[in-house]
Amino acid sequence: MTAQGTALADDMKSEVRVSIVLAEFVCDPGAIEGVLGVRPSKTWRAGDRIGKSSRTYRVNGWALQSELPKDRALQEHVDWLLARMPRSLQALKVVSPSWTAEVSCVVYVVEQVPELHLNAKTIGRIAELGAEIDIDLYCLGEDGDGG
Repeated sequence: MTAQGTALADDMKSEVRVSIVLAEFVCDPGAIEGVLGVRPSKTWRAGDRIGKSSRTYRVNGWALQSELPKDRALQEHVDWLLARMPRSLQALKVVSPSWTAEVSCVVYVVEQVPELHLNAKTIGRIAELGAEIDIDLYCLGEDGDGG
């Protein structure tokens, strides 16, 4: 196991990106920040364009992305995010009758897959939030092109 607080080996050439994403709520995304007291990294409304594409978001969203370096272990990113979130999302009922919550993990791998481990305490905290866990693993070729 990777020791807490240590970077992944340089030769692994992987990137780990983790966010907590809230979606499908009926209120303005700004109301989520007001209730939770947490400033998001990104928000969007249904109908907003996705990046520079012609595609649009189908639902409202709020996301907090880990600000740790991308070579840090998955556990560290998730712990960083959970430390900034309340223990429960039930206060959101004041502004929206329903929502979805997800811990979104994206891992880009060039040579070796990094440790994808979450301890029981962290899994318990995610469960307290009522969040799902999504892990997308992209294994790229040695030249980083996916081949």
